[in-house]
Amino acid sequence: RELIKVCQRNFRKYVSMREWGWFVIIQKTRPLIGMPNPEEELRLLEEQANAKYGAYDEQLKTKERLLQENVTIQDEIKALIKQIEAEQGNMSQYHEKQAKISAQKADLEGQLVAAQELLVQK
Repeated sequence: RELIKVCQRNFRKYVSMREWGWFVIIQKTRPLIGMPNPEEELRLLEEQANAKYGAYDEQLKTKERLLQENVTIQDEIKALIKQIEAEQGNMSQYHEKQAKISAQKADLEGQLVAAQELLVQK
């Protein structure tokens, strides 16, 4: 019974004050109290997104730089392989010349021995 009296009293106060401008403003703004500020949240999210994108962009640039370095290193390796092949080709030519000269030397030593025997016999 007392709750009915309290409800009736509150309803009468509401009916008498619902046309008052300040009461309307208070009623409209009361739910907004304590709510997060959407602009502040957007700003924080934008800062986080920019930080993440900055890290992502940095990784992309690092990847691009490393790929370029890989290409240059591969070119250098190819050049070094060609240089080594050229030097080894020269080495094989030197080995061939050395083998020919050794064969000639052995042949000449054989001729020398034969000539010395001829001299000894005469």
